[in-house]
Amino acid sequence: MKIKQYFPILAIILFSGLVCLGVSAYIFFITKYPEDPMARLGLSLRQGLISSVMLFALLMVGLGLNTLLIRIADASRRRLISLIVYLGSFLLCIVLPTILVISTWFVFSEQAAWQELPSVTEPAVQVAAAGKDVVIVRSDDGNYYYCWVEQLSKCWEAVDELSSPLIQSYEGELQATSNAPGVTPPEDVIDIVGVAYNNSAIFLESHYAVTSDGKVWYLNRETNNGTAGFATGFLSILVAPLILGTLTVLAGAGISNRAHWLANRIWRAENN
Repeated sequence: MKIKQYFPILAIILFSGLVCLGVSAYIFFITKYPEDPMARLGLSLRQGLISSVMLFALLMVGLGLNTLLIRIADASRRRLISLIVYLGSFLLCIVLPTILVISTWFVFSEQAAWQELPSVTEPAVQVAAAGKDVVIVRSDDGNYYYCWVEQLSKCWEAVDELSSPLIQSYEGELQATSNAPGVTPPEDVIDIVGVAYNNSAIFLESHYAVTSDGKVWYLNRETNNGTAGFATGFLSILVAPLILGTLTVLAGAGISNRAHWLANRIWRAENN
């Protein structure tokens, strides 16, 4: 009877102890400081002990949950309630937060797409110069036209040819890039130019393309997904404890359940 009563908690204690040793060994071998091996060992053991205590507490919650479910006398009712509790916990505390984190990434990721700029006064044949949100094109008659994509109503004013292919129109480093646009360009492109720049650690690229029909297209995209990364990372910090805690509690319930099963088998073997 004693084995049946204490075997689950002994299994959890053993599991927590193994985690303590594993974490301590991992920290000891991957860290270089302090250089004194004994001091480093002591630090590793303390960190491993803290981890195992936190793990033990959550596993015990799982043990308590499994113990409550085991007390339900009716087998069919016990199975139904256990399914609702375990599956519900998995869906609400693990699956839904995970979906929320993934959805946040897609919501805040900029869905870049090529935009057609207004028709040029004369059909364009080349991107002569480009900037963050400005472009100068050369027409088939050798004339040059300027467009600021933030104010399309004033697009394609006649200008003189620039000496530089880069239009420095903002405070920061602007440079030409040979990176692929990342989004498939329009069909029949005869010339394409890209520039790269950054804004508060967010890296962006602007691409301008001229097609064979003389039209001009514009694409602006975020290359490092800084906004999406920040939003997703912040949300992950909030939901990670819930996900990890729920997984640990469910693991504790699973260990407890298997320990009860093994203890019952041992007890029946001894009494047969």
